[in-house]
Amino acid sequence: LTADCSKVKAVIVKCGYMKEPAIYEMTGNDIYIPLYISNCSMAFICTDGVIRRNTVNYEIEKILEEPLDITLLDEYDIEEPYIALFRADYCRKKHIYNADTPSIYKKAAMVKGVTYEYRQLINSWLIEYYKEYYEGETFNDEYSDLIKDGLDINTAQGLIEILLEYGMYYEARELMERYGYTIVPAGKMFKFIVHELTASVNKESYKDILCEYVFRNHLYNELVLEYMVDNYNGSDKDMYRLWKSASDFGVNIKNLSERVISQYMFTQDKDYYDKLTQVFTDYYNKGASQLIAKAYIAYNSFLYFIKGKNVSDITFTVVKECYKDKIGIPVICLAAWLKKVSENIKELNKPDIKDTAQKILDELCAKEIIYDYYKRFNGVLNIPYNACGVTVIEYYGNPDNKVVINYKVNDAKEYASAVMKCDNCGVFTYRLSLFYNDKVIYNYTIGTDTNTKEYNILYDNLNDGDNKGRFDAINECLASEELRDMVTLKKLMESYAVEDYVTKQLFVPENMRQ
Repeated sequence: LTADCSKVKAVIVKCGYMKEPAIYEMTGNDIYIPLYISNCSMAFICTDGVIRRNTVNYEIEKILEEPLDITLLDEYDIEEPYIALFRADYCRKKHIYNADTPSIYKKAAMVKGVTYEYRQLINSWLIEYYKEYYEGETFNDEYSDLIKDGLDINTAQGLIEILLEYGMYYEARELMERYGYTIVPAGKMFKFIVHELTASVNKESYKDILCEYVFRNHLYNELVLEYMVDNYNGSDKDMYRLWKSASDFGVNIKNLSERVISQYMFTQDKDYYDKLTQVFTDYYNKGASQLIAKAYIAYNSFLYFIKGKNVSDITFTVVKECYKDKIGIPVICLAAWLKKVSENIKELNKPDIKDTAQKILDELCAKEIIYDYYKRFNGVLNIPYNACGVTVIEYYGNPDNKVVINYKVNDAKEYASAVMKCDNCGVFTYRLSLFYNDKVIYNYTIGTDTNTKEYNILYDNLNDGDNKGRFDAINECLASEELRDMVTLKKLMESYAVEDYVTKQLFVPENMRQ
């Protein structure tokens, strides 16, 4: 460097890789300074004590051209530390990767006064070299010389991949705990997790993370699936996907099925209801726990009977089997099954269905659990006495509420009120004895809030079955009168009078007998 020595006292050279700048005193108009790398800047200490950069006139002459072969520098036997930095930069720029490359990088990193960032840069170059070009049989010594702290994600990923390649699983896991278990491609992590599970299937958090990671990338075997079946928890979608994969792989999924069923019933995600049905059907056919089966049919019975939702056919199959096997199940399951049958009366042509329906109907009526849909069984089943000739008004709501029905029949001027009874199924019911052509207007009071919406009932049903009650006979008389069929009316009235007389004679209270 040539400058006016009368104005310049010294030159400051700052290499970007060094912590501190170097100062070179001017002994004349010329001075030799090291500028081996492009990452350098200069300033001048002037005779007036001011440090200047751009206002000093100077010339630079390169006295050593960049060699075509880096080994030519050895002829000069230069001890200047900057030459080590130049060698590392030169190899990197020229893509020189051979057996000498690691030692060149390491020597540059050991230059006294280089920055922490430069050491990390050289470290990343070393790791890249080992990953792409190193062919040694072991990696232990090379690994011990590397920096492990403060790595960027890409460098950490490369180092972990090298360790996995050389089977240094313990060291790889140490780095994973620092930088993350999912920064390495799933294909390479699959090999690692299989190794870990082969050594031990005990539950550990890192195994949870890695199994989920490889599974999400569609990589798994029996070991991975067995571990996840016992330990994994995830979204409805992921749990089903695990269940399906494990099932297809022939892994024992009984416990997983129970967890999936329980989770689906808790989340109540309607988008996965069909999946719930599939899981439960498979689980039930392979021998289900009574507790899980009861929970499933109770859940579905509630959806069907209270919420009016369509539910799986397996629900009603299980209810029927449990009832026949005398396994205690919630009453709502019986009410739901019976209602399902009432929607397809032809089912009662099957002797076993008819027999079960009659028993359940008798049992519910004995418990005073009576619903309006029982009318559909007229002429097919024997309707118990307390369900004959009654109209049941039903309200579905919070069982903890107090529900009052306000109603008036025909031309009544005032509303009558009554507290509705909440039965074992959580349904509020109120029974009315109505005659043919009776009209009912009613609404509800729930707690302190009145539902102003009014509902209407016109009673125009006639019982065509054989088990007719007193009200049915009266209704037939009223219907004949409305049709002006006096001949039929007379016969019906005579029949009613005879039956009434005979009944009174046969069933005389004991204290009134002579």
